[in-house]
Amino acid sequence: MKYDETLEKFIDNDVYIFWEDIAGYSDSWMERNNIIDMRPHSCVSIGRVLEMTEEYLTIVATWDEAKTIVSDVNCIPLGCITKILFVNPLFAERYK
Repeated sequence: MKYDETLEKFIDNDVYIFWEDIAGYSDSWMERNNIIDMRPHSCVSIGRVLEMTEEYLTIVATWDEAKTIVSDVNCIPLGCITKILFVNPLFAERYK
């Protein structure tokens, strides 16, 4: 996904983020025919978008009621993101 200003509607909102994660293996040497089945992992993260730049977005899944501390944080490069959807479908209608 490439950054454009329309993505800013997701900041401070609860979203599903669909994204591709790398697959890696670094334990020891392996035969070439064993790597043929390696594929990136398709992932879904659910949370609130706290920050977005032209390169990445930061999503949190847990925060305190005062919104002063957060946990379950992921920083995902925009190039790995395939789709973003609002958790609440009413927000999708608002931003059409």
